[in-house]
Amino acid sequence: MPSGNDLIDAAGDELDRSDLKTGGANVAVSQRALNNSLRDLFNRYVFSWRVVDPPLTVDLTAGTTLYDLSTISGGKKVQDLYVVYLDTQDLQSRPLEEWPLWRFRREFANLKYLPKTKPTTFTRVDQYKIEIALPPESSTYDLKVYYSEEFADITNFATTLAQGPQRIWEVITVMMLARLKRWEYTAQSPESSQVVIGAYALAEKMIQDLIKEDKANPNISYIMQGARFGGMPLSLNYWASPFIKSVNG
Repeated sequence: MPSGNDLIDAAGDELDRSDLKTGGANVAVSQRALNNSLRDLFNRYVFSWRVVDPPLTVDLTAGTTLYDLSTISGGKKVQDLYVVYLDTQDLQSRPLEEWPLWRFRREFANLKYLPKTKPTTFTRVDQYKIEIALPPESSTYDLKVYYSEEFADITNFATTLAQGPQRIWEVITVMMLARLKRWEYTAQSPESSQVVIGAYALAEKMIQDLIKEDKANPNISYIMQGARFGGMPLSLNYWASPFIKSVNG
């Protein structure tokens, strides 16, 4: 994997601008372009390779439905949720079905009056909080939350970048070049504007190709249908993996 400085130097070489490379007078511009490019890419799509493993464990309290992941995660900022898995310490453990907030509020408007049982559904209340339904019947249950972390700016550019697989770094470099071209052409002549537009168009195409590749061959599945069964799993090994591809029932 490259370091931040590797990508900065590669971009500077491509532009033939030593001032944009490590130690150069304008290296801060390249550092900002790298951070902005990474943030842009990670906000575009729920990439399968960004999942944090092991998952976050959320201890449930009987009758409590609202949980703040930002306090449970030790200060780490949760960005995307992939799978929220109910662990009942037995074979009835299973992933919860995610509902949009409006549907959750409509279906469970009387949530505090509903009987305690095994939760089947969750929703995101805001960026860091989730709510589950129905209320859990036992404090021995917990949730296993597979998530991605919100991107934090790189400050040590000499360290190896671990934010993604090897195949994303060419995309990030092109995204950096587009931003640096925009900074470089301050005159905004018609000719320079076309260069900037072309650089952004190439970067956008590479981003969409990366998304298309991840959709076609994801490391895991993000959207899971709700299970329909009468108290027992459909088979002994049915819920063995939180990364099952689908639920047919």
